[in-house]
Amino acid sequence: ADNQVAGFAQSYVGHGDQGVQVTIDVLTVKGAGHMVPNDRPGPSVQMITNFMFPDANGAVNYTSSAYTNPQPDVSLFSPQVQKPTETDYWT
Repeated sequence: ADNQVAGFAQSYVGHGDQGVQVTIDVLTVKGAGHMVPNDRPGPSVQMITNFMFPDANGAVNYTSSAYTNPQPDVSLFSPQVQKPTETDYWT
């Protein structure tokens, strides 16, 4: 299902107090209701990932298909347990 339209994005730019530029992005996710993560978890994760990691200029690219399914290294969280030997039981 790559390269399919998952929704639409529209940016609105205006000026707030003291002339500060304000940008608001409005996004829709096709096939989702009010609770987007429940209805469309894949596109939801992609949308949040793209928002959390903008490009070097701070611009958000909602068309990016960043890899959103990392495989963590569980060895960092699992203690190294040594198997007891026969002498461990008798000492």
